[in-house]
Amino acid sequence: MKKTVFTTLLLAWASTVLSQSETDLMRFSMQRQHASARVSALGGAFGALGADIGALSLNPAGLATFRKNTLATTMQFSNHTAAGTYLGNAQSDVDTRLQFNSLGFVYAQPLQSGNGWLQLNYGFTMNRTANYLQSARYEGVNTTSSMVDYFLSEANAGNEFFPEDYPFSAALAESVGLIFPSIPGNRQSAYFGIVPNAGVTQSESIRQTGQLTDYGFSIAGNYKNMLYIGGGISLVSATFSSRDIFTERDHADSIFDFKDFAYTRDVLTEGDGFKGKFGAVLQPIPWLRLGISHETATRFTLNDDYRTSIEANFDSVPTFASARSPLFSPFSFSHRSAGKTTYSAAVLFESKGLISFDYEQVYFDRMRVTALRTDAASIPWANELNDGVRSLFQTADNLRIGAEYVFGPLALRAGYALWGTPFRQGIETGGGDWQQRDVSAGVGMKFGSTSLDVAIVNARWKNFRFPYAVNGVTAEGVVFTQDRWSVLVGAQFRLD
Repeated sequence: MKKTVFTTLLLAWASTVLSQSETDLMRFSMQRQHASARVSALGGAFGALGADIGALSLNPAGLATFRKNTLATTMQFSNHTAAGTYLGNAQSDVDTRLQFNSLGFVYAQPLQSGNGWLQLNYGFTMNRTANYLQSARYEGVNTTSSMVDYFLSEANAGNEFFPEDYPFSAALAESVGLIFPSIPGNRQSAYFGIVPNAGVTQSESIRQTGQLTDYGFSIAGNYKNMLYIGGGISLVSATFSSRDIFTERDHADSIFDFKDFAYTRDVLTEGDGFKGKFGAVLQPIPWLRLGISHETATRFTLNDDYRTSIEANFDSVPTFASARSPLFSPFSFSHRSAGKTTYSAAVLFESKGLISFDYEQVYFDRMRVTALRTDAASIPWANELNDGVRSLFQTADNLRIGAEYVFGPLALRAGYALWGTPFRQGIETGGGDWQQRDVSAGVGMKFGSTSLDVAIVNARWKNFRFPYAVNGVTAEGVVFTQDRWSVLVGAQFRLD
């Protein structure tokens, strides 16, 4: 029997101040954005190459191929469309962003050691490795359940309902009158809801922002133009914010005394971490390069802030009822993200161009969290979350290929990338398994010591979402089809 994923995804709805779920952790390990226009145009297949600031994010050994001091920067414009399908109905939303994508400087130091070492280079970079900007929405008529049923499942979970156990959900629903005890004032009696038989129009609007930013220092050496070795450390800044507004309304005006309600959830996650990178590139013959690199797991310390509110309208009351969750201090925890290993190869055609390949493994199943406090809620939360990571995720296999053709000062480029699903075989995702396909193209031009690069990248993937779950009722999921077009413009200046 296939294990369904929604039971663990709904940890984010749990009645506790701990709002992270397994998919929230996965977000900080998905680095599917490349730093520079040239690397992006080649599909990210750059692990065996170098002489581009963007290569340092993939394999720091590429730093050793620089011969001159170099300054580089890249801007990126993105247009993101998210189409949500829920209960047979499809809706889409669009978001755009212009962002400063990368900045880097290479200090190239020629060596006169006489022992074969020709170059010792230092690199300083700022790269955006993930972009979480997204607006999405969905809507459908649900004839089998209501989110009020979810609130009821919490209120009737024990012999007595304690609102302080559910400060973000059922406590608010009781406060505004969506659920109520069968005996007024007696929380030991069974609870009932104002939407007894479903038949409501449900919709949700989702607005997300945030990014991962990598501030890196690298060092690399060139031995006889045959072996390039490099390593580095990075400080990583993470930020993610989300506002989700889930609404239900009595579209047929058939539910006694009920008009509608809106349930708003605000999440803000911020923090910092560090990681290491090291790699090597071997060039045994002039036309072939072989590369390998490893990026350690990022060790994050994250602060999670979670707020909810409900506004409800009733036929018998002229004004709406509202309630907000209590103000808690942000919850802090330690998170170890997924590390990765990349194997690369490139075939060089003298000065005419190249073909490059990357095969990458990302260890999603090794993600972990550690609670930074010892109260009764946080330790079981961390243990349950880590168990969920082990059962849900696997090592994801990514494949990237790129080609470049050069004639004179002009270079034409194209690339393709297939990012594998992080979910284990047998995990039912409803078709939204996060497998991603990138198609890219670009052009580069050289003007003396200056290079200008432009890339266009189209990325497509599907992900899923379960608004809520109620025992004994089939959970209705939403599949989002994501389509993002990006234009990157970069400049690299050789400081002769």
